[in-house]
Amino acid sequence: MKKDTGIRVKYGTPYFIVRVMAIGMLFLILNTSNILAATESPVVLDLSLNQTTLEQVFRELEKRSGYSIIYKSSEVNLKEVLSVDVSKEPLENVLNKVLRKQGLTYEIKDEHIIIYEGEQRDPCGNKATK
Repeated sequence: MKKDTGIRVKYGTPYFIVRVMAIGMLFLILNTSNILAATESPVVLDLSLNQTTLEQVFRELEKRSGYSIIYKSSEVNLKEVLSVDVSKEPLENVLNKVLRKQGLTYEIKDEHIIIYEGEQRDPCGNKATK
């Protein structure tokens, strides 16, 4: 009489190893889908503002994009009057259209849009050299 070892064999491979591998693959697939879901999809905006201040444009962008806008009041003229009319445009394109006319540039970090005067800045906040 054979002694029952508790290990069941299926097609020559121990069943528990196959089960452990299947569970491992399941966790791998679930974690991969979480990583893919965590990557941000681009923010697309519809915005139509006529003869409004830059301050109001910033408020609308914050409300519609979920980003907060950070700037130095000494570098940005919030009373500048402008018109913006975009449809299904990525946030970056909208920012380029709005800020280019004022001689401003931006950087997106986490959930913040940082507005700078003039040239692009390096991570330390210094003006980048070309």
